[in-house]
Parts: sequence; C-alpha cells; structure tokens
Amino acid sequence: MIRALLVIVVAAPLAACSLERPDPDKSFYALAAPTLESDGTARDVTVRVARARVAAPFGSRSLQYRTGPSRYEADYYENWADDPGALVAAAVGEALASNQTFRAVVDDTSVAADARVLELYVTALYADVTNRDQPRAVVGLRATLLDPGGRVVHSRRYKQIKPADGRDAASIVEAFNDALAAIVRNLAVELKGAT
Repeated sequence: MIRALLVIVVAAPLAACSLERPDPDKSFYALAAPTLESDGTARDVTVRVARARVAAPFGSRSLQYRTGPSRYEADYYENWADDPGALVAAAVGEALASNQTFRAVVDDTSVAADARVLELYVTALYADVTNRDQPRAVVGLRATLLDPGGRVVHSRRYKQIKPADGRDAASIVEAFNDALAAIVRNLAVELKGAT
C-alpha cells in the first residue's frame, strides 16, 4: 500500500510536467554530395574513402555554433542525421564517384584489392555566429591519399568559410554544403593529379 502511494506521489508530478511543456521536435540534416564536372578521362585507379574522423568539438550529432572566441554551443534540437564523419565521407565519396575521375570509388566496407585509401579528418564543422548579422559555416578537412603500400601520395588541409542566408539551421546547413562543395572540387583536381 505504501509503495503504491509512493509511486502515485512521485509519478503524478512527473506526468504533469510532461503535459505542461511538450518537447519540441528535433530536426535532422544531411550533407549533400556536390556535383563535380567531369573532363571525360578517368584514372585507372580505385579509391576507397575511409570513414572520416572528426575533431572532438565537432563530432557530436548536434549542430555546433561558435558563439565567442573560444566558446561553442551544441543545439539539442538541430542535429545531423548520422555521425558527421559518416556524412562527410559519404558526400566526398559520392561526389568523386559521380564525376568519374577514377575507375571506381568505394566506401570503407569494400575489400577491393589495390585500392588507394583516402583518409579524411574533419578539423572544423560549425556555424560561426559571433557576428549576429553575418552567420557563416566553417568546414575544415585534412585529406590524405595513401597508395596500396600505405605511402602518402597526397596530403593537404582545406578550409572554407561560407556565408549563411540566416541563423536558422536550414540556412546554416546549406552554407555547410557550399563550403564542402568548394573543398571537394579542389580535392578532386588534386587527387587526379596525384594518381
């Protein structure tokens, strides 16, 4: 009897709290694979795009906002649809495959023999809102291409900052897509030259 009364006393206020203020819906976003132009010549090379690693402050599924010189805030309600590293690797791989720069572009689950491995490390993935009137998307990426023997063939850091049309998450993600597209366009040209 006392247990039942205790459950009612504890559960009733909790139920009332959940009825008073509904939890707003979360939104989920993905990165779009950029469209790359093809020059019609493909290298006779297979490239395996490894799952991207992400620097600690930006690896969470919540969108990250830079609000001060050394201050970042995560948005609980605005999220990536998957791990940011998986989204970046998928977008880069899809873009490289679509422009037919290489014989084949595969993901990290492939067991293709003699594939070059493209390692990606996301160094920045945040919305810079330190200037309230000029929100910007910042994407940083380190790309390293290894030959089948594990030797570095190409390594470079890329960083793009693109203005967003607004402070809302949809505008920020569109600017992320623009920044990633600029990086991937440069990366594709440099990878082709390195193979």
